[in-house]
Amino acid sequence: GPDNTLEKISKKITVLKKSIAKYESEYESKNGYAITASERITDVQLTRMYDTLKRLQEEKKCIKADPVEYAMKVQAAKQQKERDDKLDIALKSEKSMTDVVRDIEEWLEGCRKAAGRSAVPETN
Repeated sequence: GPDNTLEKISKKITVLKKSIAKYESEYESKNGYAITASERITDVQLTRMYDTLKRLQEEKKCIKADPVEYAMKVQAAKQQKERDDKLDIALKSEKSMTDVVRDIEEWLEGCRKAAGRSAVPETN
């Protein structure tokens, strides 16, 4: 659940912060001075680490703010990926055009349902 994810994200954040600190101190011992703000921006590897860190911290904030919504988002993303993969396989296969069109329609229907609007009005 979200708690487990939080733990994993916290671990990643810790590791990343250590990596950044190590990278910056190695930079300093190699160049004889601390990395400057502008170098920090132009250093590709460092920028990537900082970007990832920011993303992880935002994700952590989301989970803490609303664990249920987060879990639902993760689940929805997983289902969307399954639908996408299924469609990819259909498109790559040797199926007839009719079947491929049906697969695309199924995929669309799945996306629509996921978004909470079905093509056919619900009659209860």
